[in-house]
Amino acid sequence: MAQLLDDTRNRWSSLEPEKFINTVIYGTLAERVKLAYTFVSVYTQIIHGLPRTRPLGPEATVALGRLRQLMKYVRACMTSANDILHGDTPTVPLSSYTSEGFILYSVGEIRSSVQEIMQTVAEIQRDELLRYTPMPGSNGRMAGAVAADIQQYMLEIKEILDFAQQYAERRARLNRTLASC
Repeated sequence: MAQLLDDTRNRWSSLEPEKFINTVIYGTLAERVKLAYTFVSVYTQIIHGLPRTRPLGPEATVALGRLRQLMKYVRACMTSANDILHGDTPTVPLSSYTSEGFILYSVGEIRSSVQEIMQTVAEIQRDELLRYTPMPGSNGRMAGAVAADIQQYMLEIKEILDFAQQYAERRARLNRTLASC
């Protein structure tokens, strides 16, 4: 996992909120979400092509149907997270808009999708039949390995979300303190 380095954290912490939104939310976070979205979309499409690529037994057919359903749900959650970062969010009234509030809103919405994905991936990894379903065209990779990769993407995204939330909460506290003086 690519952990946020201390110098990155320090550099991001010193940014003004508008610059933080552009650099972290619309920059680094959006790139990580897009990468995970692409990965999930590719493997979801591979799962849909499975019956055409090799014959399956009855037990494997049931597992494949369940795996398809789970991967489609993961893709839908990734689509929601990706959409949030591309302006498909409700408009915040200008009178109540703050940069910190926008960051917290975005983080909360994306975090919800990430949590759903993490739960779904855990379900794939817990089910032995799903975990050992081979993925065609991927050099013998099993669905469990793909789920582990998705989980890794989500952990990286979660790390950025955690940092962004801390940043926004700290800035909001500072603003309240300055306003009360």
